[in-house]
Amino acid sequence: MKESEDVDKAKLKDELADVLAFSFLLANKHGFDVKEIMLDKIRKNGEKYPVDKAKGTAKKYNEL
Repeated sequence: MKESEDVDKAKLKDELADVLAFSFLLANKHGFDVKEIMLDKIRKNGEKYPVDKAKGTAKKYNEL
């Protein structure tokens, strides 16, 4: 991916920190294991978007 020179990296880092902090707080509040839910989502995406059908396309899973 080509990096855009228009990106204010400091601002982007601040926004990412906000999103991540909120995400971890929300996961903690509901007793979710972050690693477990991430691996589960990766598995689900692998089922919805098999590499042999989805690689190189931006089609939605129901269009593959």
